[in-house]
Amino acid sequence: MKSLGRFNLTPLSTVHYLALLSVMLLATGPLLVPAAHAGGRVEVEILGHYTDDEECCGEEWTFEVQARDVPNLDDKDWRPANAIKDLWSGDSDPDHNDWHDTEDKPLMKQNYSDALPSRLEIKQWGWEDDRGARWKYDCCHWYTNDDDSYGTGTETIDLNSLSNATWKTFDWPDLKGSHGLKVRARVIRAPVIKDISPNFGCRGDTNLQVTITGDNFPTNDDNLVGQIDWEGLVASNFHAVSSNSVTARVDIGPAACLGKADVKIANTELLLMPAVLPDGFEIRRANAPGCAPQ
Repeated sequence: MKSLGRFNLTPLSTVHYLALLSVMLLATGPLLVPAAHAGGRVEVEILGHYTDDEECCGEEWTFEVQARDVPNLDDKDWRPANAIKDLWSGDSDPDHNDWHDTEDKPLMKQNYSDALPSRLEIKQWGWEDDRGARWKYDCCHWYTNDDDSYGTGTETIDLNSLSNATWKTFDWPDLKGSHGLKVRARVIRAPVIKDISPNFGCRGDTNLQVTITGDNFPTNDDNLVGQIDWEGLVASNFHAVSSNSVTARVDIGPAACLGKADVKIANTELLLMPAVLPDGFEIRRANAPGCAPQ
C-alpha cells in the first residue's frame, strides 16, 4: 500500500481552516463511507397458459403477459417493450381449460441497487398486438378486426415471501373468464456482512481461520467471491457454509502493512452489489495485544 507524501500548509486562521475542512469533507465524504449495498435481482419466467377459447378456421389466439413492480407510476407502465407475446392456433376445447405448455421464457429480469419492491403484478392479455388485422366473416361479407384486446386477469406475487435464490412456481388456471397462466419467480437478495471472527490477525500468522457472518450469502462456492484486500495479506479458501456463514483462510506476511482492511463478500450473479464490512479486519504487530511473541 502506498503512503501519502508530505506537504506543507501555510498557517490559516481558525475560520479559514474550518471552512476548508468543511469543503474537503463535502467533497470526499462519499469516498470515506462505502455505499451500503442492498437490493438484488427479481426474475420471473412464463411457463405457459390456460384458455377455454374455441377458435375456428385456423384463427390464432394471441397471448401476452406483462410484469411490473409495485408501486409503479401508472397504468401505461403495463406496456413495456419487452413484454412476452406468443401465438397458438385455435384448438382449445370450450369445455376444458386447456393447458398450453410453452418454452420457458424470461418475463422480467430486473436488478435493484436499493430496496427490492415488495410485490409484483403479473397481467395477462388476450388478442394483444396480434399479427395485424384478422379477417372475420359477418353474415354477408368479410371484414378486418384489429381492435379486440382485452385483459384476462392479474395476479400479485409477494416477493417478501420468497426464499432467497429459490424458484417458486405460481399456477393460476382461472385468472378471469377461464383464462390463466403459470409462472415461476425468484429473488436473489444482495448479501450483507454483519461480523467477522476473529476480527484481527498478527504479522506472521499463517492458516488463520476466520468466519464471516451475515445474510443472503451464496450457498455454494461457485457463486461465492470473497476478499480481504490488504498489502501483505492473502485471504483464500472462501467456503460457503450456509446463507449466513462463510469461512476463509488468512495468511499475513511478517512485513504486512499495519491497519484495518475492508471485508467483502459477493455473489457472482450480483457482482455489482458486494457486501462490505468497512475496516472489518485489523492487521497488528507481532507483539501487539492478542498476538503471540515472535
